[in-house]
Amino acid sequence: MTNDPQGGVFVGSASRVVTVGEAYGPLAAATREGHALAGWWTAPGAAGIEVGADTVVTAAAPHTSYARWTADRLTVRFDSEGWTPCPLRTVTYGATQGASGPVCVPTRDGHVFGGWWIGDVDVCRSAVASRPA
Repeated sequence: MTNDPQGGVFVGSASRVVTVGEAYGPLAAATREGHALAGWWTAPGAAGIEVGADTVVTAAAPHTSYARWTADRLTVRFDSEGWTPCPLRTVTYGATQGASGPVCVPTRDGHVFGGWWIGDVDVCRSAVASRPA
């Protein structure tokens, strides 16, 4: 049996010998930045059947299991620097910030809010959620 990490990296071996009629046993370990391993499946994209340690091997021919990943959810704090405060915001790792819904628009007497920026990047329209370096 071969495992396809689907964008992840293996911790250990990518393949091993399994026996028809017996359980798969311990499954491959893999990691992927900003994601949690959500299991192994008989087809890419979490299609087919989920393969667990107790799943009995039925395929006599060489076969592949495919990793399924769930993107991490991150909490973002916007520093409004004296404007009205903004609540914490939860975003999905790898998603464009604006894709996670409307962003807080703070107010301040006599001022017009121009958006959330890091340098020349409007983080609410084009920045991709990731962990700080």
